[in-house]
Amino acid sequence: MTDRDALIQALDEWSETSCRLESLDQYTVEHEAARLDAFLRGEPVRPYDPGQEEWLEDLRREREQGKRRVRVHAFAGPLTPYLHYEIDWAYTVNAAAGEDIRLLHRATWAETPFGTRPPDFYLLDGRTVAVMEYDDVGHWLGGEVITTPDEVARYGQLWDQALDAAVPLRDYLAALRRAPWPPPIMQPATPRTSA
Repeated sequence: MTDRDALIQALDEWSETSCRLESLDQYTVEHEAARLDAFLRGEPVRPYDPGQEEWLEDLRREREQGKRRVRVHAFAGPLTPYLHYEIDWAYTVNAAAGEDIRLLHRATWAETPFGTRPPDFYLLDGRTVAVMEYDDVGHWLGGEVITTPDEVARYGQLWDQALDAAVPLRDYLAALRRAPWPPPIMQPATPRTSA
């Protein structure tokens, strides 16, 4: 694994595009525990979280600066309670603040463009990859920074596959809110726009 400071520096120093591929069914993040608990209890409104407000302000500032942050969350099988929370409560506010969020949901990983669960990573400005490592319950362990052109290109291909197969958050949410439980597996309706 890369030194934590070097990894944080790579995640902070992108200047044009930050492309994030997520593939876990759950991320265990201490600062979102109160919001997750409220969602799981059926609370109608997200609790106020100053940390989340700072993050949203960062997203708005990035958008004003012309930076583009894009996220694809790929997952297979039933929608877990955590994923339902993340899509309905976390992603909606991120998208409103400027993040372009897409979802790639299939019945099995074999039905995805990857064939198996892909790694979690950031592709930063098309030149740097930060591969993220997690434990079995979604705690972040660290990661690795990759700048070797051939390896960056390999992750770029994974990113392109994810983006091509994903649907915009608004489309996924519309289907989720109309459909009986569990929600439908959705295919992209049109070719993607480049990231």
